[in-house]
Amino acid sequence: MSKKILAIWTIGISLIVTIAVAVPWLRARNAGHYPPAATRVLQVNSPASIRSSEISPNGPSPRDVIAGAGQYLLISTRDTKFASETVNPIVVQPPEAGSLPLKPLREGGSCSGTWLYQLPVSGTYRVTFAPQKGTSHEPNITVLDGKNAILEPGITAEQIAIDFRGFAEKSQMHLDPYEAFDACDIDDLQAPTHWVVQNSGFELRIMPLEGLKLLSAPYAPDDSIHNLEAALHQSQIVADDQKLPYPAFEGFGREMMARQELLTGKGWRGLRWIGGYTQDGFDPGAPDGDYAQDRDYPGLLGYVFEGISDDGRFFIMIRASIAHPQQEHDLVELKQASNNPEKETQLRLLLEKTLTAAAPDSFRPNLAELDAVVQSLEFRQ
Repeated sequence: MSKKILAIWTIGISLIVTIAVAVPWLRARNAGHYPPAATRVLQVNSPASIRSSEISPNGPSPRDVIAGAGQYLLISTRDTKFASETVNPIVVQPPEAGSLPLKPLREGGSCSGTWLYQLPVSGTYRVTFAPQKGTSHEPNITVLDGKNAILEPGITAEQIAIDFRGFAEKSQMHLDPYEAFDACDIDDLQAPTHWVVQNSGFELRIMPLEGLKLLSAPYAPDDSIHNLEAALHQSQIVADDQKLPYPAFEGFGREMMARQELLTGKGWRGLRWIGGYTQDGFDPGAPDGDYAQDRDYPGLLGYVFEGISDDGRFFIMIRASIAHPQQEHDLVELKQASNNPEKETQLRLLLEKTLTAAAPDSFRPNLAELDAVVQSLEFRQ
């Protein structure tokens, strides 16, 4: 056989092989499916993460993760085009053939962008991202050990010492598990398992800071926790509480912030302030379509403290509903000025000036009493 004929024969065989491989792959790709060759096995040692740079954000994108029984997969997705998904865009398939996909511990993760899966057996789990059309995700996968900061509070109730001074009782302290939260509910928190005391006018939450950071990952760059840490490290205040964790209060957004002060105690540092909150007059407790103008700002005032333990292990939040005579007096006049934006603004600014300068004991309850509750907090070994 001549060299020319041999060369033509070799080229022909190469073309046939190329077509045989490429055509099925293109058909699968156009149908929205990817062949197994597109899947990489990623060895992840706990605790570690596969960052979004390792995962294709487009189309169904399978990745295989090797993990052990009793570990957890934390999968975070930040939709860059829309804040939440109505359908979970993630499928986690166990190693055993014929097994049903795993269900996340909390179904409400679709609104928060995080899903936590408990792994029943050791092996290779296939994680597939199938975002809705029109969304663009930046997913991350983190392998966590069985005891992790999302599910473990990191402290016992007996190690938390605090004098509630009549605002609550220590017997009311209980664990709020991560699984119980529905992030689609406006009044629920995106939070790890933590200790809580809550009644109609007072709230205390102590949660593992590492768990809070893990659950905040979808909102990257979420600087709220970093802002609080930096402010406490530098003994500075933060002018806008929208840049701090949990800016909403009872489902209402803040309109006013005043009296911010750095507080320190036995093993912790934090910021305290008062805020005025509103949600365009909408009362989530009222029937659909009903409005409650007395809940519009300045109808809801709140006392807020947010801090971090000196060892960096715990995030602390104490909140309480408060009131002031001037607020109640101005509320009537503010309603009457609702159709006069200029006058309404003047009245609001005057009220904020009054609340900033008012004596602590002119509030109900006394701000000094609430500060004393915060100052009594102590973590014991």
